Amino acid sequence: MKTAMLALLAGALLTVVAQAQDYPVTFGEIRDGKVTATRVLKNCEPSTGYAYGFEISLPPGQAHAVRIGFMTPEVPGQVCVSCRSFTDDFGAQSGRFVKKLEIGTEVGDYALKVFVDRKLTSEIDYKIVKSKSCP
Repeated sequence: MKTAMLALLAGALLTVVAQAQDYPVTFGEIRDGKVTATRVLKNCEPSTGYAYGFEISLPPGQAHAVRIGFMTPEVPGQVCVSCRSFTDDFGAQSGRFVKKLEIGTEVGDYALKVFVDRKLTSEIDYKIVKSKSCP
């Protein structure tokens, strides 16, 4: 009986992993509509032309709800974690979806979670560092 239960649980876990892999996410700098994968970004203002975000590949012809949750760096002297946590919905998407983000330019550690149809698809930890030059 225990073996059957373990096999059933393992099968369920493999199904969840397979669903997450069905929607590959690339996070990084955006140039000319292409996302170059990186986890270290510059603290350049959007007005300089510097952009970052993510790309997700969804099945064409089928609409999927895309949503993100993100966490900004700690603010010295502020203990409120929920003050640093935000979500955003991008509605129904299909095919190649590229989203430019303007979450912040403050130096520090950030976290991004991408959800497709309310299921966690990707967790991304990234850092914004002080830049010597911006585009």
